[in-house]
Amino acid sequence: MTFSEARDQGLHKSVILSNACNYIGQLLNRIYGNDLDPRKGTILTVLHTLGRNQARAVGRQLAAGITATSATYGCCTKELLTLVLKNPHELLMESDKRWLSLTILLARNSFEFREIFGENAILEAANIENSYKNANLCKFLVFFAYDAWGRAKLRETGLLTKILRRLDETNDLDEREIIVTALRHFIHDTIGMGFLCRHSIFTTIALKHLGQYLQNKSYMCTTETKTEEDLLGSLDCVTSGVMVSVEDSSGVSSERLYKEYSRIPEPVSPSCNWSPSMSSYSNSLSPSPSSTSDDLCSLNWAGGLDSDDSTPRPSMDDRFTLNHLSFGANRKPTKEEQAIAGEMFILSWLSHEEANHKYLINKEIVSALVGYISRAPTLDLKAARSLKRLARSRACIHQLLEIHFHTIVVHYLLRQPCTLFRNAKPCERCDKRREYGIEVLREFSTHIDSEFGWSYLSQSLKSADEFKRLSGCVAGLILLRSGHHRKRFMQMYEPLEEIWKYLTNVLLNKNAFEEDGLSTKPAMSCQILVSLSILISSFPALREDHDSVSAAFLIGEDPDKCYVASLEEGETSLKFINKKGMLLAAVPKARCCALSEYFRGMFGSEFLETVQNRQNFAFDPASEECEESDFTSFLHFLSGCRSKKCFNVSSTKTCVAMLYLADKYLCTELSEHLLHPSKGVVRRLLNGTNLHEFLPVCLNISRIDQKLGKMCMRTMLQYSTDEQLTKTLETLVGDARGVQLFVGFLKEFVDRYALAWMS
Repeated sequence: MTFSEARDQGLHKSVILSNACNYIGQLLNRIYGNDLDPRKGTILTVLHTLGRNQARAVGRQLAAGITATSATYGCCTKELLTLVLKNPHELLMESDKRWLSLTILLARNSFEFREIFGENAILEAANIENSYKNANLCKFLVFFAYDAWGRAKLRETGLLTKILRRLDETNDLDEREIIVTALRHFIHDTIGMGFLCRHSIFTTIALKHLGQYLQNKSYMCTTETKTEEDLLGSLDCVTSGVMVSVEDSSGVSSERLYKEYSRIPEPVSPSCNWSPSMSSYSNSLSPSPSSTSDDLCSLNWAGGLDSDDSTPRPSMDDRFTLNHLSFGANRKPTKEEQAIAGEMFILSWLSHEEANHKYLINKEIVSALVGYISRAPTLDLKAARSLKRLARSRACIHQLLEIHFHTIVVHYLLRQPCTLFRNAKPCERCDKRREYGIEVLREFSTHIDSEFGWSYLSQSLKSADEFKRLSGCVAGLILLRSGHHRKRFMQMYEPLEEIWKYLTNVLLNKNAFEEDGLSTKPAMSCQILVSLSILISSFPALREDHDSVSAAFLIGEDPDKCYVASLEEGETSLKFINKKGMLLAAVPKARCCALSEYFRGMFGSEFLETVQNRQNFAFDPASEECEESDFTSFLHFLSGCRSKKCFNVSSTKTCVAMLYLADKYLCTELSEHLLHPSKGVVRRLLNGTNLHEFLPVCLNISRIDQKLGKMCMRTMLQYSTDEQLTKTLETLVGDARGVQLFVGFLKEFVDRYALAWMS
């Protein structure tokens, strides 16, 4: 039976079991140089067919056959290497291209086939100038990274650098995935991993690819707003946020709520901790473990935070698979996802070695890891765990503080967009990433909230540079959790006074505000407000929602009746007309005076309007600061109309207008109607997007500023993105009175939390 017949009959397994490729190798070594031999083409076809299904076995048998007929370096091996070393445009014959493809296939799958080329292949390739431009050669060479001797030779000859350069320049995702998969084997080469880390070549390439991937494949969370039924069921609840505990002390109120990331890790039994099946993977040369018992308690092994609780932990055989990712049951990862996961795998393995931390802890790498965890469609557990190892690095506390590690984690991992949207339904995906961010922050806080970490923090607080002092203030508010360190922090350095002074100076000067936004990302003003949000989230029992505005939601005598249209004959009314002389509404005078202290005072005393029995009033849009339709709705409310047809506040613009009118005309019922804690319109409409429209109302009205002010301050601190915070602050820039009122409101709002925070 010929080889062609074996192929046609699908007897691949039988051919392999008969050791046929060994004899093919012997034959091939004798006839390869003879292009006229017809058997050469048949052998190529058979090897291609068998290689697609049994590449490893074919490579092993073929290598044995070739070496059996060659004393040293066989003729066939030399010819195949010549094809590999040639530039692709020099391969004119189709048969040469097929032999090259077969050589690369077998080199990838069989270490015996790679060994017949030996170190000579690597040495010859090292002598070729611009070898990184040859895609086939780079793919062939990178497969030698599978073997210990190959990794050493690639590193010693400088070919590893050329392969990395090829990885950087290629846009072919298949080629990128092949190179990265091979480079993952350098985890077995301590010197090679040190080279990848210390020379920053690989990390630069990985960050570049990660940025491109996130730019196109970032997961955009779709925020779902709670329905009216959801909102009526309970008062507005703020996500408890980053929670840092304080030390227990006598006399502390039982109502104190502790910050989440101080939670003591769940205990792990000694037998479990020392069990080989439960022990973590780590570099044998690393003095620091790859994980702690806290990891085992907080994260699922196989799919990260996106996996089911029943998912089993991967075995050692899964080290080079993508089992640490969760792509869904019916979807395989793309080549780009595999390449990115491979690069993150190498970065994760580098983090096992504590000596590498000083090279890995920089703003670019940490920001990229946080961005990958936060924005990637699936959570890569290995990348997440590497971030946690960096947070544990006691020897690099000063570096973590310098790059503002806590700020990066809080702004880009904890503050997920859907968690900052008021009245948004819970999002399981974002909540899990937020929870993991809290765990990472807890690890870092453990080092800072100690005498060792305090020494580094105090250096920033004592600095003559204002930016460093403010950075220290932000770090202290976020990371300190023990009572004595908090008291020491507040009494010795007065961080809040430093913050109020900075905010005032920045908001009063337009140039300073613009410089603040350009000097750091996020802006220092945003960092300050976010640190304050963490402080107030520690004590949700002090929320303004507990301050009842009204016992019941206001409903008219007849909710469907329009009192303007049904004015009784002979009933005294106040008529409001526009500039064109057209009647807007005729409001019953009695009702108008009952709901408005402004009109009640006007007609209840001997003012000119009472003496002259004035009944007509002209509407001026400029003085009323609202549109005609909004003023008409206000008149209906004064008349007692409560139907949506007469009085409907459904937009921010209308709500702001009603707040102004309620303040101007001293209509307490309207202000209470709008600011009701559970059913009020402001509670439903106010969010980070329109805060810049509500804040001026808060700063300018005279009667309801305390109630609305608390809502605005909490919305600013807990429901606003960095972009929304910047837009809100822009409305205050250059306004001395507005800045003074704003800082005063913010100080008053934060002070009661600060007192509880220090206790």
